Amino acid sequence: MIHLSKPLGDAYLARLWKWLSEEPEYAGQTTLFITTDHGRGRTPYTWQNHNDRLPGARSTWLALVSPNVGQRGEWSHHRRVYSSEIAATFARLGGYDLADESPRSAGPIEFLIAPP
Repeated sequence: MIHLSKPLGDAYLARLWKWLSEEPEYAGQTTLFITTDHGRGRTPYTWQNHNDRLPGARSTWLALVSPNVGQRGEWSHHRRVYSSEIAATFARLGGYDLADESPRSAGPIEFLIAPP
């Protein structure tokens, strides 16, 4: 697990994506999927001292960079997305359908993986 502050994390991810985009083995066929395991509130204080009673602690985020994804930018008008949908989305981007293995699992985030 990588744990970096926001400025360092952003710079690290930018470098990683630049390298993946330029490396012939990965260019044009790599998906970078970044998410959190839990929310951290909405202020700088709560990012280091969080618990489930803080406003926003139940909210997580995800970022996706891929040549196979049509959705771009920040999503301001969308349905609520749940952490349980992340695995199915990740699998679908890799060409798999988790419903084949686990029919009761949550489905993928369809609007996110619509063709570009």
